[in-house]
Amino acid sequence: YSPDFVVIRSDGHKIYCELKGRLDGDSMVKMATIVRQRPDLDIRMVFQSASSKAGRTKKTAAQWADKHGIRWCEKILPDSWLNTGN
Repeated sequence: YSPDFVVIRSDGHKIYCELKGRLDGDSMVKMATIVRQRPDLDIRMVFQSASSKAGRTKKTAAQWADKHGIRWCEKILPDSWLNTGN
């Protein structure tokens, strides 16, 4: 698995970030599979628009990520992701 980028916090914790302008069906399958197979990795998604439609579903990208237990943000990494313990 090669994420778009990795955030390494001061405590050494790694956050694997995926950037998504549009969450298509292939990306949905890939990300759900990776998260399921690698629960040891802290994988998070950064959406251009969290309210955009997820693939051909009726869910938004944010709803899809929530359903799969994937932490996400929109456009900008929140400070809480960069601080230890979050």
